[in-house]
Amino acid sequence: MFQGGHNATKSLDNPFWHYSLKQYSNPACASFLLDAQDNYGLDINILLFIGWLSTHKPSLISISHLNSAMKWNQRVIQPIRWFRRKIKILNVIKAYNWIKKQELWAEQVEQAMLFLSSQELAQFNETGYENFEMNIQVYLKGKIVIEETWLQALFKHLQPK
Repeated sequence: MFQGGHNATKSLDNPFWHYSLKQYSNPACASFLLDAQDNYGLDINILLFIGWLSTHKPSLISISHLNSAMKWNQRVIQPIRWFRRKIKILNVIKAYNWIKKQELWAEQVEQAMLFLSSQELAQFNETGYENFEMNIQVYLKGKIVIEETWLQALFKHLQPK
C-alpha cells in the first residue's frame, strides 16, 4: 500500500470527509460532480478537496500535494469502479453492493490522504472564489480547459449550505 494510504487509514474520520458527505448528499452537487468525473475525467475527491480548502482552510496547493491521492485513485479506485459498473450490468445485487462498499472505503482513504496533505499547506490570504480558482488551476493544468461559467457553477455546488 502507498505510505500515504497507510497513514490515511488512521485518519478516515476527519473534517474533510464530513464536508464531503454533506456536499455530496445534495443531489444537484452529486449530479454535477458525477458529470465532471464521467465527462471530463476529473477526480471528485480532488474537486471536493479544493472546495473544502476554499471554505475551511484557505491554502494554496501544488500538484505534489495531490500526487499520492491521484495515484491511489488511478490504481485502486478506478479499477474497483470499473468492476462495480460491470457487475451492475450483470444484475448481481449482493456482489454489486459489496463492491460499492469497497469503492466507498477506497474513496474515504483517498480523502484521508488529501486531508493529511492539507496539514502541510501554507495558509493563503485570499478566501472564497480566488482561493478556489487558484487551486483548481493547479489541478487542471495540462488536463483540460474549462469555461469560467462551469468553474463558477462548480464553486457554487461546493459551498456549504
